Amino acid sequence: MILCLVSEGYAQNTVFFDMDKRLSDQPPSFLDQLPPTTPKKPSSISGMANIPIRKFRIQGNALFSGYDDDMRAILAMYLISEATVDRLNKQGIPSTVTLALEKLLNHPFTGFDQFFHAVKPLLSDNDRHVYQDVIFSYASVYPEHLISPETLHDIKRRLTRYYHQRGYINSIAIIPDQKVVDGVITIQIIEGRLTEISIFGNKHITSTYIFDRIQPVLDLKGRILNIHTLEKGLQDCIPVLKRNPRVKNINARLMPGISIGEATLEIHVEEAPMIQIKVNANNHHSPVIGAYCGEIGFRHLNLLGLGDTILLQYGMTEGLDDIAFNYQFPVNTHGAHITLAADQSESVVVADDYEKYDLTNSVTRFSLGVTWPFFQNIFHEFSMTARMERLHAKTTFMGMPFELDGADENGEADLTIAHCIHEWVHRSNQQVFGIRSTASFGLDAFNATINENEPDGRFATWLIQTQWFRQLDFKQSEIIARLDVRYSNQRLMPSQKFALGGAQSVRGYRENRITSDDGQLFSLQWQLPVMRLPWAGISQTAEDGYIIASCFFDYGNAHNFDTEDPSPTTISSIGTGLRWNINAKIFAQLYWAYALRDIEDPEQYDIQDDGVHFQVQMIVYE
Repeated sequence: MILCLVSEGYAQNTVFFDMDKRLSDQPPSFLDQLPPTTPKKPSSISGMANIPIRKFRIQGNALFSGYDDDMRAILAMYLISEATVDRLNKQGIPSTVTLALEKLLNHPFTGFDQFFHAVKPLLSDNDRHVYQDVIFSYASVYPEHLISPETLHDIKRRLTRYYHQRGYINSIAIIPDQKVVDGVITIQIIEGRLTEISIFGNKHITSTYIFDRIQPVLDLKGRILNIHTLEKGLQDCIPVLKRNPRVKNINARLMPGISIGEATLEIHVEEAPMIQIKVNANNHHSPVIGAYCGEIGFRHLNLLGLGDTILLQYGMTEGLDDIAFNYQFPVNTHGAHITLAADQSESVVVADDYEKYDLTNSVTRFSLGVTWPFFQNIFHEFSMTARMERLHAKTTFMGMPFELDGADENGEADLTIAHCIHEWVHRSNQQVFGIRSTASFGLDAFNATINENEPDGRFATWLIQTQWFRQLDFKQSEIIARLDVRYSNQRLMPSQKFALGGAQSVRGYRENRITSDDGQLFSLQWQLPVMRLPWAGISQTAEDGYIIASCFFDYGNAHNFDTEDPSPTTISSIGTGLRWNINAKIFAQLYWAYALRDIEDPEQYDIQDDGVHFQVQMIVYE
């Protein structure tokens, strides 16, 4: 039998199971029992009831060489007659065909590999693919077999299944009509390839943007298609694309191509809205400058068509005006980007005890940073950010400069800060765990404020933040845990303090009730959906209208560096809350917490003193 393995553009191998040759290194007793053969006249497969055959020639196989015993066994079993098995039995080989083949492949005298002959490579192309002529010979001279067309179809199906079981799902074996010369049947292997990758559904995102982010899949184009390799490539890039805010959903579908052995990968993209405007109302600010805040934000996820993002936000309370700007520009296809940010806030104290003093504060902040993801896949992400920040703050009292901690005689303070941020996230089907490390260094650069004894622009802090989210089997409930730890090497200016108290910290206390140089924050929350209350005309899907109840415990601890600690140093609370997800664009939440440590409240009352924190958010356009 002759196996001729040929694949255009890859290695050209020829593997022979030659049933007509004698090899002198065979055991004579075995060879003597085999009858001689005589060449036959050519005959054609077409129209023949039974086809005389001594050999198979396989053409088109570049994947499985002559070393592949499984493929040899598939064909060899059709060339062993019952008379041959009887003769093998006399040699002590088991009588079943399967065991006979197994023995045939492994017997020290009759094994195929001892008759392996390989000539030197004939040539090689620019891609360093080697073309070889590899020959396997076997000296058995079995009687010629008469094989029916049905048997040939069975051989073809077995070879095709041989490929499919190994993941080559669009490879196929065919037997073309041919002249049969000396009992040689040629079987053609068409090793299927991924010939085309197409993107559908994208309107604002360019196809190049998607192609650049599916490089592991793009590398498979033109190569022999293996479904397991393709799935691995898709698993490496599709989940990452699904986390891209520009992509609402993305799916891949493998389709047959125009010709046999061709396949097309169709990638269907559902874009997220590129433009979004949302409004927000909450009481998440300190009552000193006005607790009740209204915010409006604008976001564009593809401003210049390059996957760049711009964010604009304006917030206002009774005593605060704050405007923020953020622009991100991608620098590679793996998520690395440059961020330019600016923030300007003007605040005035509106508390009754201080309003008459016209105590104002203005802060201007600029930053430039680079974020570089070093590793990201379906389960893990690791990135680093390097950011430089420039901050200018000015405080006045009744229109005159006020020397707050660290400020100069003009009431001004300038800081130049270098931040180094490392972030690692692990995801699974039921949980997410993330940890972020932020090391910040105040530099004596660009006219930073420098003092002898007071806090100044030279400092170092380290903030470690962890968060854990897990879905539970009990009624689709969830657990959210958070831990923040902050260290510093000296007294800090007010803008760099660690704050405790409020909706994003220890609930049950006023916003920023305690500020310190060092501190710890811990929060544990359990939440579960309790009922569905759809709003007619607004809640439209089955997921809309759910009310999620929660209970929580918050704890905070504060310390100062080389000065008296704040009083109290520890605050904690327990509480409950409700969140109503009216639809995908609107939600409202209300938390109430009971403060476990009593703190004397200021004379001017605010609902934060009773542990009430609320927020309503609505996306008005996207």
